[in-house]
Amino acid sequence: MAILKFSASAVAAQIVHARACKTFLPNWNGPVDRPALILIVGNGVHLRSNGIDGKTTRIVTTEQADPSFAFADGMNPFRDTNWMAQRRMAFHDLTGQFYTDILDDVQVLIDRGQGAIRLATDGHRNTAPSRG
Repeated sequence: MAILKFSASAVAAQIVHARACKTFLPNWNGPVDRPALILIVGNGVHLRSNGIDGKTTRIVTTEQADPSFAFADGMNPFRDTNWMAQRRMAFHDLTGQFYTDILDDVQVLIDRGQGAIRLATDGHRNTAPSRG
């Protein structure tokens, strides 16, 4: 299990963005009608708003990242020279985008004055016992 650590102020900015939007990026099940945070594992690891604001397309991709997104400590390709190794330790070779259901819970932590947000992940690995 990996513990990802994010700056609370960076995550708060993504929440503000998401809540200011009227339209949202769809998830794998189709249209979304409320603000959310998306975890991106690709070119770095970051949380970002699902909101579409009309200023930018804010297209979700694992190949591009915006320096304004909330990057996990040690996994920011704009700042961390060893980000790829850190990402692999947490997620192995998995990349992708994952809608989270944590926006309201994270907002509570931010409102309580938390300086960092920690997110536990199992790296979405198959944890079934091996045969042999």
